[in-house]
Amino acid sequence: MSQYILPSVTNGVAVTIGLFVLWSLVGGMKSLPVGTRAGWAGFAGLISAIASFVIFSFIAAGAA
Repeated sequence: MSQYILPSVTNGVAVTIGLFVLWSLVGGMKSLPVGTRAGWAGFAGLISAIASFVIFSFIAAGAA
């Protein structure tokens, strides 16, 4: 089960960076403070990491 932690964290970091960059380029989101964009992107990345860990674990449990 612990072999799924690194891919999940990598997915969460990719989501965080991607959303922050996207929100920095989109018109209405550019007006928000950097900390707000970074905070919400980090929160989305955390949720993504948790969801991918759960999904990876369920798939591995079903395949076993």
